[in-house]
Amino acid sequence: MEEKTENIENGREESVAVSFNRLHFMDTRDVQDLHGCHYKTAQILLKKLRCSLKKKPRTLISLEEFACYTGISLKMLQEFKKSKNKE
Repeated sequence: MEEKTENIENGREESVAVSFNRLHFMDTRDVQDLHGCHYKTAQILLKKLRCSLKKKPRTLISLEEFACYTGISLKMLQEFKKSKNKE
């Protein structure tokens, strides 16, 4: 779970818990396992993807974005993430 602060109408900041499902995003380890490449190669691929999408560094990459960029079907990526999550 990740925390972030949000501005409230009266100017106070309040901590809000934000959770996301890891099954919906690709990280370096996922790319490495999927492509069978080295960790650094996976990082470079994700960096190129972020640049092409004009995203900031360390921004999460969704399965849809990764599927579009690589040409791998979304269904296959979803199955890959589900099977990896079971391990």
